[in-house]
Amino acid sequence: MNLPFRTSMTFINPYKQSLLKIVMPLGVLLLTILTVTGLSAEPLMVTLVAEGAEKKVLIPSEEIDEGWRGQSDFNDSTWLSISGDPGGIGFDDSNEYNRYISLNVNNEMGGRTSCYVRALFNMDGALFAQLDYLALVVRYDDGFVAYINGEPVCQVNAPPNPGRRSAATQPHEAQGMETIEISKHLDKIVAGVNVLAIHALNVSGSSPDFLIMSKLVARKSYQDHFASTLPIVILQNQGQTLQSQNQAAYTAVSIIDNLGDNHLFDKPNDYQGRAILQTVDVLYFYNKGPMQMNIIDEAALPVDASLLGMAPGNEWILTAPYSDKTLLRDAVMSSLSQKMGKKGCNSRLVHLFKNGDYRGIYLLNENRNVHPNRLNLATLAPSDNSGDPLTGGYVLRLDHRRDDPGFDSAYKPFPAAQQPIHYQFSSPSAEAITPVQKAYINKFINDWEYKATTSMSSFLSVMDLSSFVDYFILNEIAKNVHAYRDLTLFVKDRDSINPRLRIEPVLDFQHTLGNVSYYDGDDVRNWQLEFLLNDSEARADSMLTPFWWKSLINDAEFTGALYHRWQELRSGILAEASIAQLSDSLYQLIKKDQVLNFERWSVFDKEIWPSTLVFNTYNQEYDYMVVWLYDRLDWMDAAIQEFATAVHDENKKVAAVTDPVLFTNYPNPFNPSTTLHYRLNVPSQVIIRIFNNQGQLVSELQQGFQSPGSFSVTWEGKDSAGLAVPSGIYYSRLIAGGTVKTQKMVLMR
Repeated sequence: MNLPFRTSMTFINPYKQSLLKIVMPLGVLLLTILTVTGLSAEPLMVTLVAEGAEKKVLIPSEEIDEGWRGQSDFNDSTWLSISGDPGGIGFDDSNEYNRYISLNVNNEMGGRTSCYVRALFNMDGALFAQLDYLALVVRYDDGFVAYINGEPVCQVNAPPNPGRRSAATQPHEAQGMETIEISKHLDKIVAGVNVLAIHALNVSGSSPDFLIMSKLVARKSYQDHFASTLPIVILQNQGQTLQSQNQAAYTAVSIIDNLGDNHLFDKPNDYQGRAILQTVDVLYFYNKGPMQMNIIDEAALPVDASLLGMAPGNEWILTAPYSDKTLLRDAVMSSLSQKMGKKGCNSRLVHLFKNGDYRGIYLLNENRNVHPNRLNLATLAPSDNSGDPLTGGYVLRLDHRRDDPGFDSAYKPFPAAQQPIHYQFSSPSAEAITPVQKAYINKFINDWEYKATTSMSSFLSVMDLSSFVDYFILNEIAKNVHAYRDLTLFVKDRDSINPRLRIEPVLDFQHTLGNVSYYDGDDVRNWQLEFLLNDSEARADSMLTPFWWKSLINDAEFTGALYHRWQELRSGILAEASIAQLSDSLYQLIKKDQVLNFERWSVFDKEIWPSTLVFNTYNQEYDYMVVWLYDRLDWMDAAIQEFATAVHDENKKVAAVTDPVLFTNYPNPFNPSTTLHYRLNVPSQVIIRIFNNQGQLVSELQQGFQSPGSFSVTWEGKDSAGLAVPSGIYYSRLIAGGTVKTQKMVLMR
């Protein structure tokens, strides 16, 4: 890859502007500038007492005046003082909490269980009038009572009216910062000087650990102060619940879009109407969850609507990026899908309010339902039970809900598999499809799969091959661990329109692009399909990959089509400049608004399953995703060359590849070491060197003659003198047979 490190605009990087000039045509640069213009989103959260604020601390050996809880002029001159990050107070014999502790009180506690903490803060009267939310954010082991100006505002694992000899009522491990809303106590704050006091409690005097770490935050009123670049979607339940399953309800829908200058108090100007809103069944449950929105008229009948400039339709999905801390993975992949010609893949980033509660940044997507502007195929009526009308259109799905109505494949994914693949009815629905239609589509799939066991040419003749190629490419770019066996649609139109079966992805890519820590999903190397087919753990999963994928990936016609399509995409939609334009334009769109989402959902510095990645800032999350995507595309470039021998140009095969291949290092980003893998196709004199981003030689890892084969070498993050180098961007360079290959690496200490 030839691009410099694509960090966000706010990250200190002297190469950022030169990057825009080098890889983006003039029109792209102009678009970026225009996107930035008019950004209006500003943080609404106000920190009243920070974790590192100045605090006074006492381990009481005798009873003292209760004025310590609320008197700003209380004499605490003999108390211990603490200020600066991280700001925690406590001790831990196992050292687990040490990274949080600024004041170690192990000696002072000496068998005691109480710790008093005081912090003063000033409140401006004008600011106070704007606030409507107050919260204590606390990391604690094991309990506490919090006071504002002497009045108790919250307590956890604490007895009533605790004194200096009181202990926590039960143990509690300090796993993370917990946010406890105390808005009803805003009236305890006064203009001028205020006191936040915390009586922290250990569970016993012999406990091996103790911790209290806190901050006090407030928020300006959303109604008066919420301003954003992104459109605002407002949902208000109309009080009529339709069914308990999926919590479906009639909902009023309003959308505000003033082209980059939106306020919650603005009048809706993009759309105003009604919908049936329901939750969406997902594999991973988060408090911020996706929803489906079916637009209806006043008579509760389906009606099409064009939302935020997207093609009219009646079904829409609000996807909820939560574990994806860039908020952009679904947006990136839906954009690529749309550019590759897939209908029903348009989306817009929006802020969502539901029943007065700000839910954060969502992605408003066109749903991939049967519709002229979505999945365009014949509508199958209950009376269509013979002739050409019986042959389409059908939509089947594969996903984790194996109990949903459908039919089982006649073939196991592999001989020892415990269960077959289960195809589920999507359209017509299980309630609407007739017995004759069920029998037809079941037989169609069984006959098609049978052909995969007897004649691949016959099997391929039933398929829309290009759709299977694009499906493979999209899911392999993202390294989607749920692909092939979940989040998959099969579409069969009427024979007179298109007799071939096509495959379509369900646009749910939150746990992709390196944001998953199992099934090899965070490694930019290797085909995800091959892992799912061959890994013993994957083969023991309840969701399995259909057997015919193994036949496809080994078929010359499929891999030849895949090779040609990849070359086409890499010279256009997937070219480095195109990916740079896409990722950077999305970043520019969201870079200010994202702070509002993370005020609502505090997820940085936390593991959110199924990813174990932990970064501290939005820019780091974004940088990781973009670097991962570039590295993945580079790996696929090299790997797809192996399919070149399957490609025929007239009657001539593509010449064998002789150039060396330098694969993406792993891990990347890394700390403290990373491994470089490379392949030689001919005997070569090999030199491998490491350079910094000023072009200076840092270290030489390899020099000598090597025979054809695959090799690896590890860089320990040190220079030629054996000294550790600082965090930053580095480049590995392979020189072999007169060819130079370069890869970018990111060291993050």
